[in-house]
Amino acid sequence: MDVPATVEPSRTSLLEAASRLRQASANRTSPDWLRDTRGAVRTAMIAVEETLNALLGANSLGNEIVADEPRLLPAIEKLEADLASMLVALWRMPATAAGAGDGATLARLAGQLQTVGDELFNLVHEWATSPEALD
Repeated sequence: MDVPATVEPSRTSLLEAASRLRQASANRTSPDWLRDTRGAVRTAMIAVEETLNALLGANSLGNEIVADEPRLLPAIEKLEADLASMLVALWRMPATAAGAGDGATLARLAGQLQTVGDELFNLVHEWATSPEALD
């Protein structure tokens, strides 16, 4: 269960990205709204990409989880699908004020990002507390 910190996915960065998206959705009247929205979307994309890499890349946490707990493979596959879906949604996010919607889209994406962060936490917690991982 000794996973180098460089490959551990960060729930914190997913939740921080969700928070930035929520803030951007709530600040539509700000003169910096478009800039803040673009920054929040970029932050979310990076958090999702880094989490995917940490979960599925070479020497990844996902590989170690499956080695210790093969029964968790469906949870990893669901998390991968959810992260991929989030990344596509973020890439499709329009870069213009007119296309960015009324903030509801940002709030929806923030909620989805938080859900994915919670899924990640639950997966890692279940793995870390399993008898096989504790050996």
